[in-house]
Amino acid sequence: ASVLARVGNDPTFRSFGAADFDPTAFASRVVVADAASSPDQERRSRAEITMAEITTNTEQIDAAIQGHITMHRDKLLGNVSGIRELQGDCAALSVAVQEVKRSVQRISRE
Repeated sequence: ASVLARVGNDPTFRSFGAADFDPTAFASRVVVADAASSPDQERRSRAEITMAEITTNTEQIDAAIQGHITMHRDKLLGNVSGIRELQGDCAALSVAVQEVKRSVQRISRE
């Protein structure tokens, strides 16, 4: 399964993808869970475990993004070129609109 699907199905981390994710509420839940639980076999608290999981998930998501960028590099660069061309077209159109406005103003004065 993809990293995003795995993280999205994880009850602890699914809320990270929500538009209304509240990091303060998440941290509060971790602190409450930490107070209510005992350390694991490595004597780590729930907060330490959660932070390690966040770090691992972040690293895996970063690697997936990097892999996607590498795999689709040519297409992404083509899109950038397309965007630059559109920006140039937009700038030229903007200049043409300004010229039309000036012409209309000049005609209105005459």
